[in-house]
Amino acid sequence: MADEETSMKEDRQNLTLVEQHLRGRIETEIELERLIEQLKTEKANMKRERKELETFFILSCSVFATTLVWFLYWILYDVIIWSKSFLQVSPVNYFGLAAMAGLILFEARITIHRAPYKSAKDANLEEALAVPHKIGKCPHNINYFDQPNKAKEIPEECIECSRIIDCASRSTKAK
Repeated sequence: MADEETSMKEDRQNLTLVEQHLRGRIETEIELERLIEQLKTEKANMKRERKELETFFILSCSVFATTLVWFLYWILYDVIIWSKSFLQVSPVNYFGLAAMAGLILFEARITIHRAPYKSAKDANLEEALAVPHKIGKCPHNINYFDQPNKAKEIPEECIECSRIIDCASRSTKAK
């Protein structure tokens, strides 16, 4: 009778431990779902920002290119129509031509560096989401809950096992 009571007491303790671990796993899954939603929102925001950046790049490059053509036109106008040498053309036109070419190259270089980025946090989160939950059997083909000399702490393999409830309840039914 005393053995049955101690066995029942151990089973209750095991079930309590399993229940605590499962509650922790449920909280972890809720947190994971929240992080997934947050990641989806951030991804949508990044797409929107990317479109805005592309629009800005196209608009700014077209303005710079138009201005570049404007200065080039006046340089060629002075050289062809007025038969001036390149040294006689107004330096303002050369300065404007160089400035616009520089701005176009600078903007293109900045846009290349603004390409889609991922922080380390996002990369780790996506990697964690890509790994499926551990599902399977007892890795050592042992049933921890059926062992008479079990440790107080439940092994990590048992905690990660998808069949922890079956194992704990089976050991309770067997006794």
